[in-house]
Amino acid sequence: ATDDALAAVEAGTMAATVAQQPDLMGATAVETAIKLINGETVEKVAFVASREIAEGYTLLEHGMLYARNSEITDAAAFVEGVAGVNKFTASGTGMKGALTLNVKLNGATSIKVRAYAIVKNNETGVVTTLYSGMSTYTK
Repeated sequence: ATDDALAAVEAGTMAATVAQQPDLMGATAVETAIKLINGETVEKVAFVASREIAEGYTLLEHGMLYARNSEITDAAAFVEGVAGVNKFTASGTGMKGALTLNVKLNGATSIKVRAYAIVKNNETGVVTTLYSGMSTYTK
């Protein structure tokens, strides 16, 4: 999440923010690349996302969507219900936190991931699904 997004959540002008953690993802990508260069087999890839939900909202569900060898290029089209998109739902409902998803390659050469959070406005009862950007691992 950006500093502006976190400030907006704190101020109550934005319900929540969901973001992937590029530093951790980059470190994992470098570690994976080193393994591949050294001839090791990589069987899974880790993706990390964080969340911060504003006061006045309830976190109903959060997790990540992922797909192996997907042709989807537009993040807006990478949603639940699309063929080939799998859903991982986290068990916790803390207002702040991080989630790590380890995805087995199962012969895939690429994996796409997008974090999501479903929140309810406690005042209006309106339920909204928020998505992060889409990240791609390519072998």
